[in-house]
Amino acid sequence: MTALSEQAALKILREAVAISSPSGHERAVAEYVVQQAAALGWQSSIDPAGNVLAERGTGHPIIYFLGHIDTVPGEIPVRIEAGKLYGRGAVDAKGPLAAFLCGATRVAADFPGTITIIGAVEEEASSSKGAHFAVETYPAPDFLIIGEPSGWEKLTLGYKGRVHLTYHLRQERTHGASQVPSVGTRSCELFHHIDALPEIAKITAQSPFFSVNKNVRLITTTHDPFYETVEMALDIRVPPDVHLEKLMQELSALDHPGQIDICEGLEAVHCPKSGSLVAAFRKAIKANGGTPRTSLKTGTSDMNIAVPAWKCPCLAYGPGDSNLDHTPHEHIVLEEYQRSIQVIHTALTSLADRERT
Repeated sequence: MTALSEQAALKILREAVAISSPSGHERAVAEYVVQQAAALGWQSSIDPAGNVLAERGTGHPIIYFLGHIDTVPGEIPVRIEAGKLYGRGAVDAKGPLAAFLCGATRVAADFPGTITIIGAVEEEASSSKGAHFAVETYPAPDFLIIGEPSGWEKLTLGYKGRVHLTYHLRQERTHGASQVPSVGTRSCELFHHIDALPEIAKITAQSPFFSVNKNVRLITTTHDPFYETVEMALDIRVPPDVHLEKLMQELSALDHPGQIDICEGLEAVHCPKSGSLVAAFRKAIKANGGTPRTSLKTGTSDMNIAVPAWKCPCLAYGPGDSNLDHTPHEHIVLEEYQRSIQVIHTALTSLADRERT
């Protein structure tokens, strides 16, 4: 086992958080993580997409940790107060990435297989450039761990799917008393017409993960003396029971004035609670004094890209409170960060023991 003190683990996290890395500007933090990984004995590099790639070992089982090194915009002064590290990315998701690097380092030398860490770029952007490059370039692993904040005692086993579309309509202006609907009214009609699409209408569940929810992200109306225009951006979050391709076909075929463009479609993922990967993490959480729990999230992550492509056992894990994602108060509790490192170390050791028996 490679010795790695709590102070060294904290230093890696603090220095990574201190390097600004909004989506599209990750090079500096990528170089830092590569340098730190190399110093800890990993074969590390930056791949053609800009992702961090760090590897240890050979053969099976092959374990991938897919985290991300980019953040949303907005600088937060990096500081430690009352046992908490404040800074953009402390939770989402440099904390999970640093925790896995440190936890895996403690077991990598004795692991009977291959551990690969991928620190993806542009996870916070609609492009998801890093994850798409990874699934198109690297072979499927035996196990996949997504680096997202879940709290040190919790495993995330699913994320809802997403369809993002834009709507544009330009038409001649009419009098306010006219029977012709305005462009604003047309956009509202579209919002409600979507509920009648077969792939949407078949969903009757009301729980957050298994229901459909629509959200207008942007709507703007403008006019000149003769014409009026509406631009709308719409987000549709869908559960696993929605067939994504069918839904996108139904949206494209909608008979509605104006132009509908589908910008992004991500399948929902729901991973099973059974299997050796989940069992290893449950055991590890218990061994470190926690009560293991599972959750399903209504957002999206790189799990939505990786699981359909690699089709392997998967879970998301990482320290931090996801309610602090993207907020001006983003911070991570340092005791939780250190606990998660121990959980990762213990879980990988458990997987190694299973492989040997």
